[in-house]
Amino acid sequence: MNPYYDPNSHNNIYKQVNQNNTGVYTPPQQNAYVPPQGYVPPQGYVPPQGYAPAPNQYAQNGYNPYPPQRQYQQPVANKPTPEQIEMYQRYKLQSKKEKEDILIKGFAMGAAIIAYLVIQVIIILSLQKSKYSTLYDTSSLFQNCFNVIAVHLISMSIPFALMAYLLRNKSAKPIVPTAKIKPLTMVAWVFTGLGISMAGSLITSGIMELVKQGGYELTQPELIKASSLPAYIALIASTVLAPAIFEELAFRACSMSPLKVHGKAFSIIAVSIIFGLIHGNAIQFIFAFIVGLALGYITLKTDSIVPAMFVHGLSNSVSVINEICKSELGKKPADTIVTVVISVFVAGAIVGAIYLYYKKELFFEKENQKEKNPFAPSLINKLALLLPGLAIPFIILIFVTAQYINKV
Repeated sequence: MNPYYDPNSHNNIYKQVNQNNTGVYTPPQQNAYVPPQGYVPPQGYVPPQGYAPAPNQYAQNGYNPYPPQRQYQQPVANKPTPEQIEMYQRYKLQSKKEKEDILIKGFAMGAAIIAYLVIQVIIILSLQKSKYSTLYDTSSLFQNCFNVIAVHLISMSIPFALMAYLLRNKSAKPIVPTAKIKPLTMVAWVFTGLGISMAGSLITSGIMELVKQGGYELTQPELIKASSLPAYIALIASTVLAPAIFEELAFRACSMSPLKVHGKAFSIIAVSIIFGLIHGNAIQFIFAFIVGLALGYITLKTDSIVPAMFVHGLSNSVSVINEICKSELGKKPADTIVTVVISVFVAGAIVGAIYLYYKKELFFEKENQKEKNPFAPSLINKLALLLPGLAIPFIILIFVTAQYINKV
């Protein structure tokens, strides 16, 4: 006998025992594979001849290596609480109201621009029928005084002041910001704004040159040149003082206050568009829009309209200095003086911007919003809501610009 199969043999050094510890060796069964519990053979499957599945040897003491599979259940979303439903409804209502307010304000500002133009037309038509029509066409003194009174004091101030009054309940307070500013900070902001203004002038000149290379030239109406001290004073009042005061009140106060409640970036861009539209042609629109961005930013950052007034007046003073110097000294000295003035503005802008950056006053601080409305309109949507009310002023701008396009 083979001692390997004899458990009592002394020569069997590889004594085998089975799992029941009987001391009797049991050869392993064939086809010992045990299918998982619940397994169903595929339809049409025929097991091999002689195949017999072995008993589940692991089922002792209740153990099963293949526990029954749990059926997947689709997770059930949590139902919103009454507080969440109320919050969402409040957000949607706020978003709807904000969109309606922007739309109304856009039409109000468009109406103010149209009124500004219409009042001018009425005054000019009345002037042409009076005995002073010839004086307006021949006297720089009279022309500039007329512009101060008719254009700025009456045509601009009345419509925009009325608009601000009608929108007073939908505006940020105060309507005219006049916060105190440190002297050095004031100077730094003024020079920074002047630097941006000079950059805007350079960009506008570049666009005009590109248009000229395309075979067209954009012109604008010429005013009568001043040639006397009273005329110079009237020119300064009409070009420097009146725009700095009345235009800043109309735009950085009356127009920006209603729009500021909808966001800083939106109010700066929107007011800059409106500021460009009242200048009457595409050339001045581009320049006014760029300068308007700087003026709006400075006004919101300092919470004061005073720096913007200084920037506006000093920016316009370059053309006045050029005209007076040309009249009194000639073209070459005038060009030299204007170059020096612009250089001072640019150098001051660099120093001013560095100072503001060092003092951490150049940029807005990031605001911590406790609750953000997920339905609030984006910046693009806000501007799109504002534009329908400005459609007619844009059409007028295009029409007036077309009158001053000449083929080279």
